[in-house]
Amino acid sequence: FQGVHGTPYGGYSPTRNKIFPDCDLSFHDGSRRCVTSVNQLTQLIPVQYNANHSLCEHYAAQFTRLKEAGTPIGANDLWIACHALSRNATLVTHNVREFERIEGLRVEDWVI
Repeated sequence: FQGVHGTPYGGYSPTRNKIFPDCDLSFHDGSRRCVTSVNQLTQLIPVQYNANHSLCEHYAAQFTRLKEAGTPIGANDLWIACHALSRNATLVTHNVREFERIEGLRVEDWVI
């Protein structure tokens, strides 16, 4: 699954887990359709998860830096960001404000 400029796209399981509550909250009577759509989309994107040493180092460093600055982010968001850092990947999100606090992380917002 190749993205822009031949860079591989990948998903991360906490990312998927964060989407499902939004389906229930945003689409009450259409939540089943939303969940089905999310399942179809996530089946197209390979899950990239390997809690390797690099990921854990990034997590520890970013967690400490954000905590000392008094600007922590949610635990799942921090794992997602550090996973992107460990793979030297660009994180695509509409939540730019949260993720721009992660030092060294490349972030893109594709929402028009």
